[in-house]
Amino acid sequence: MSVAVNAAERTADTTDIRFVGVLSGCYTLSNKRDGLTGALKVFACRTQSISPDRLVLDGALFGAAGDRVALKLEEVGLLRGVVDRVLATGLAIDLHLDLEERVKLAGKLAWIKKRRFKHILDKRAYPRWFPRNPRTNIIFADGEKLDAFIIDLSRSGVAISAEVKPALGTPMAVGHVLGRVVRHLEHGFAVGFAALHEEKGIEDELTTLLLGSDEARLANLKTYSAILSVVP
Repeated sequence: MSVAVNAAERTADTTDIRFVGVLSGCYTLSNKRDGLTGALKVFACRTQSISPDRLVLDGALFGAAGDRVALKLEEVGLLRGVVDRVLATGLAIDLHLDLEERVKLAGKLAWIKKRRFKHILDKRAYPRWFPRNPRTNIIFADGEKLDAFIIDLSRSGVAISAEVKPALGTPMAVGHVLGRVVRHLEHGFAVGFAALHEEKGIEDELTTLLLGSDEARLANLKTYSAILSVVP
């Protein structure tokens, strides 16, 4: 067997690796631009799976097949590709990498797989975690409703990525949970809950949107907004 064949097989072995799990980051879609500045909008995202050729991504907006995508993932860096398919839970993206870039990405994924699941102590008062289902919607006191993506959450609040970045103090309902904007993030905003929630049920309250009506959510939100106007 020739040296060239052996080298090709080694390259194939090196790049034949897949990481199934969450890598957080941000992304842009070629057809999503700011109406005033024309700049590309940046949204938070997380991976469902990734290989040197392809990844499945969940984010605030899905786009359409053929859209160009640029994304930056923790522990990986900048990647570019094209949306191949829009799935029920995200985007299937074909990565545009040359052979050297594929080999480098495979090495990073191998390293991540070896160390990713080691226990890391969360020193926050209320540790944050990734929800099983990151998709939800937010509703404002004027009745406007938008789809949103949950970056992470805790018993006391949730980090959100959406097409808007509301002003600090803005009250809203995330799913069925009342809160207000307490901090702006690089690719979204943080909502502090009106009350502390139990870990066991908070995910369902944030993402199970079929329970109750928008009218009930809006009525609760208006009451909460009225209270905030008197007691900040």
